[in-house]
Amino acid sequence: MGWYVFALVDAPPASRPGKGLSGSLGLRRMAMIGVRAEGDTTAVVDQLEKFRDIEYLVVTAGSFDVMCEVVVEDDAALLELTNRIRSVSGIRSTETFIYLSLVKQTYSWGAH
Repeated sequence: MGWYVFALVDAPPASRPGKGLSGSLGLRRMAMIGVRAEGDTTAVVDQLEKFRDIEYLVVTAGSFDVMCEVVVEDDAALLELTNRIRSVSGIRSTETFIYLSLVKQTYSWGAH
């Protein structure tokens, strides 16, 4: 397992994916998209952080250079978002992991 650097959106718990609000807004599809980039990831994440559908953007060490947690309305919206992500300059490939069930989600790390 690699070390992960998190760039998290500071949002109240009710607006975070899987915490109730996204479902009440009609956002039913959650997924993690692994991104393989070419060269410096800074330019890639600078573009990806502008995407409103990306809830969390994580720069990683390992098989993927960047991981994007996304929340969208349905599979058609996920396909459209995936195509937009793939069109970003510097992205070589993506792999999408659709959430079938969100079993546990906590936001207590870093709080000592």
